[in-house]
Amino acid sequence: MYSLSDLRERYGSVYLSEMTDGQVIPWKSLSIGEFLKYRDILRAGVYAPSVIEAEIFCQCVLDPVIISHIEDQKAGTITTVVTAILNASGPISLDDFNNRLNSNRRKAKEPLNQAVAIICQAFPGYTPDILEKLDCEALMFRLAQAEDRLLAMGFLSEPIVFEGTEQPKKKKPKIDKEALKKIYESQGITEGVSRSPQKDFKLKADTKNPKKMNRPGKFTEEITPRNSNKVKDGKVIITNAQMAERFATGKDMEDLCLMEAEMAKDVALIYPDYAKQMTTGKTVEIKTVEERVNDAKIRADERRKALQARKK
Repeated sequence: MYSLSDLRERYGSVYLSEMTDGQVIPWKSLSIGEFLKYRDILRAGVYAPSVIEAEIFCQCVLDPVIISHIEDQKAGTITTVVTAILNASGPISLDDFNNRLNSNRRKAKEPLNQAVAIICQAFPGYTPDILEKLDCEALMFRLAQAEDRLLAMGFLSEPIVFEGTEQPKKKKPKIDKEALKKIYESQGITEGVSRSPQKDFKLKADTKNPKKMNRPGKFTEEITPRNSNKVKDGKVIITNAQMAERFATGKDMEDLCLMEAEMAKDVALIYPDYAKQMTTGKTVEIKTVEERVNDAKIRADERRKALQARKK
């Protein structure tokens, strides 16, 4: 039976893949050279993928018993393990490459990893692999020696101070209330502003004429009192005009009269009969389908006659 500690001591990073049947398969990743070799072979398509997968499986799986019974593995086991091996051995795309690089950039900025790089710079005889085998006290002593040497050689101008990798918190910008007040006053707003986007302005009533209301800008509009909601069969009925007036606030209320005028023009062009009925104040009578079809035929005949008259 293999020991994970022994495997790590011998192969470095060791991975485990657990299959659906409970089988656990230990494996190591490919070297960069091996990864590039097998990637090119798989891309070329000269050999069947199953042949190359079996070769990678035998090379990377660390349990000799599993390798000896490779023919007895269930369908999909070898492909699953080999896919995991390839994903761990090298980048499978440009985005994957950049993500791995960014992750290791953050790791390289950690103080201990920076200390290893500084010692290697001061003492070229050391390698990162050798330094990583030292204990913390020995590493810190070598770092102090490296700092002293780099200061003496002029590579450092001051002692080393490692900064944290965390981003400093951004301070909220301070709002100059006086400047904000001047901006509001220049726009004719004297009673404050609501933070709600639907309440841009607080409207100031005209005490001389209670039927009028002053708004910021050049408009002074007649304000008609709202009609109380009608109740029919125990249900409150709200007209379209009441809905528009109720939900229109701020600048929207200034444009309400213009919107209604444009809508009235469109209605007069498209539905002249209904527009005439609306001016009388009586209930609008909706024509039946047959009546509307007959009216459409009459209008078509009139247009046809008008076109024939123009041709003559």
